[in-house]
Amino acid sequence: MPLRTGALVAILLDSGEITWQTQTAPDARVAAGGGLVFATLPDGIVALDAASGAERWRHDAEGAIAAPPVWNNGWLLIGTAAGRLTMLRAEQGRPLWTRDLGAALRPGAAMTGDRLYALLEDGRVSALTLDRGEPLWEQKLEARGTALTALDDRLFVGAEDRFFYCLSTTDGKVKWRWRAGGAILGTPLVDGDAVYFLALDNMLRALNYGNGHQRWKRGLSFRPVGGPVLASGLLFVPGLAPELPAFRAATGAPAGKVIVGDELVAPPLLLPAAAGAASSADTFSIVVVTGESVGRLDPPPSVLESRPIPGLPAFLTLPPREPEK
Repeated sequence: MPLRTGALVAILLDSGEITWQTQTAPDARVAAGGGLVFATLPDGIVALDAASGAERWRHDAEGAIAAPPVWNNGWLLIGTAAGRLTMLRAEQGRPLWTRDLGAALRPGAAMTGDRLYALLEDGRVSALTLDRGEPLWEQKLEARGTALTALDDRLFVGAEDRFFYCLSTTDGKVKWRWRAGGAILGTPLVDGDAVYFLALDNMLRALNYGNGHQRWKRGLSFRPVGGPVLASGLLFVPGLAPELPAFRAATGAPAGKVIVGDELVAPPLLLPAAAGAASSADTFSIVVVTGESVGRLDPPPSVLESRPIPGLPAFLTLPPREPEK
């Protein structure tokens, strides 16, 4: 977790204990993967050992980093404010390729298969080969992209022009788009044949994956701060509120809320139950980050059901007791 003071702290999920702390840069952007933590510096990036915080390598980007680094399966992408993308081998920090795209990278780049998809400050969505950074296609949107989710056959892109786009991964052409009442917020979420997203009109929407038809929408009484999070058929929506509401993914119907006590400043992290735990498919913990604290919320213990003793009838009438003499 990066702090505004420039400190980067590692916290154990099971106990909340701080295992190490180091100094990076104020408001550093962070990514993690492959046993490493990557934190941005004023003009580069540093890789730290996730277990100890020891520095493993540094890379000079020759300019300010414009967006959070992106890690995927040993690849690490960084982009400067001047519009230069660099792909690194994450374990060693060795540059694999550099490409000047002419506009700064925005948050939301994604890697899938052999492709890299990037949102740029001038409204372009760019597709490049993962191994060499060779351009494949570009699509110019009417406004800057705000979020991106990449799948094998299509991209879902939110934008500041209030449209939610579905693009073809083959050539970048628009398959369909949906107009919301505000800029699209957070990373779109895809589950089966449905795609879910939030917008600054304080609406949670579910659209059909194939044709973009709206399945349902649900108004919120607060301003969301990130995309929805899915667990056990429920959509949790983080926002500027002291609670974390849940909605049923199938219908959008309210399904309760989790009281967190203060406004959330980041999307929650859902932790699945340990392997072998009872009802593990529907049991999870929630890690929440509020103004100045982080906490883990665990589910309450299961209530034991009353069961008849094997071999006895379900209802047993005891004989009356003899009065004591």
